[in-house]
Amino acid sequence: MSENGNHDRATQPLRSLTKDEIQTIMEASPDPQDKAAIMLVFGAGLRISELTSLTWEDVTDDAENPIKLRVTSTDATTCQVLVERRLWNKYVAPLFFASLDGGAAGCTSTPAEPRIFPVSMQRIQQTIEEAAARAGIEKKVLSQR
Repeated sequence: MSENGNHDRATQPLRSLTKDEIQTIMEASPDPQDKAAIMLVFGAGLRISELTSLTWEDVTDDAENPIKLRVTSTDATTCQVLVERRLWNKYVAPLFFASLDGGAAGCTSTPAEPRIFPVSMQRIQQTIEEAAARAGIEKKVLSQR
């Protein structure tokens, strides 16, 4: 606690978020893209740098559960990350359809932006922290960069 009796998030020891806390953070975020980012960072364990470099071509959806992501780390190594289809369909798939050239009426199958999350790593971290604050999560919320 700080001198004024409030919890000081900067000095609290790190503790993992619970499933309920992650869900609460996601619900506190009004933006669908932010919800999807939070789900992939905390639900699939992606680093923020991996998230921001993820492209639609890195996604394999062969109509079987789960969705497969080809994730490239900063040292250029790649691995496969599995994402539950139910969560993918709820949070990430709508971003794909929204990103198609021409929108819903005259859409093509090519997204206008190849990256799923075309924002900076700092913006993703800020989004997570803001959603946690709105959700009333008092502990320090960090994700791997």
